Amino acid sequence: MVKRSTVSHSRQGARVPLEELIGREYAAAFIVLGLLFALATWRVVPVGTSADAAARDYVRAPWIFGGIQQLLYFLPPWVAGLAFPLATFLCFLTLPKWSRKSGIKSAGWILLTLMGIWVLLTAYYALSG
Repeated sequence: MVKRSTVSHSRQGARVPLEELIGREYAAAFIVLGLLFALATWRVVPVGTSADAAARDYVRAPWIFGGIQQLLYFLPPWVAGLAFPLATFLCFLTLPKWSRKSGIKSAGWILLTLMGIWVLLTAYYALSG
């Protein structure tokens, strides 16, 4: 025999089966999402840059993205914004395997080299003005 779980939702103690309650919540969520979607499609949003943004020739990013912004200044965007961070992430991801395979010292040097590159780029960005 399967025990059906119920949930009390009112002060009188009336109980609603859990499956029905979940169905009601899904229906409410879809209604709210539909209303938000309709509101988003009827609202006109201007696309483009403002006159103030076009007048500036160099926009500074927060310090945490300074290394990437320095790379973007000198390299093509797909290299600086995608390839270099992705290569760094993949190196960090495979670092444990490298340390088991080639020894702990070489993996440590790889980690320090990659971290040093990002720290130097960020420091150069922060100190460059």
